[in-house]
Amino acid sequence: MTKAELPVSRRQLGWLALMLLAPILLVSVAVIQVPPKPGHTAMDTLLGWSVLGAVTLVLLTMLVMMARRHAIVIDDNALVVHHSFYTLRLRRADVGALHLRRVTSRNELGLGLRTNGIAACGYYSGWFSGQRGERVFCAVSTWPAYLVTVEGNARCRRLVLSMSAEVARRVARWAPPA
Repeated sequence: MTKAELPVSRRQLGWLALMLLAPILLVSVAVIQVPPKPGHTAMDTLLGWSVLGAVTLVLLTMLVMMARRHAIVIDDNALVVHHSFYTLRLRRADVGALHLRRVTSRNELGLGLRTNGIAACGYYSGWFSGQRGERVFCAVSTWPAYLVTVEGNARCRRLVLSMSAEVARRVARWAPPA
């Protein structure tokens, strides 16, 4: 069994954090600027700040979980990709052959709509549809990435993975001979 970390861009994580936390910052500023209504008590203010703090902690926890979960596990029977909240398990028995192609931009991926995933600031994680309606699993947080086309009976026929050239060679060796 081989486990390799997929690269993560700190800059992209910073942009994602800003996207998550900017609305909370704006709400906080608005709450501070609004004068209290008649009958407003200190307990109401404490409750409001407590809810805002709890939401902030939940969002920060989600961001930390996203940042820490980025690995690919290759063993004799399966290839498992963990990326943010999503996991793809590709069984070797379902794979006829794999074709890898290095891509350097989003335009080369042929992605259509995001069906269940995250797509922001060059960070793609989860399930997308291809331009021809096929399912595509993305785990992209740095460029270049590799477009992996799967032949056989696998549910997912295309994967897009940010990985080093060495990990790409391991993935290519994992596939059964064509």
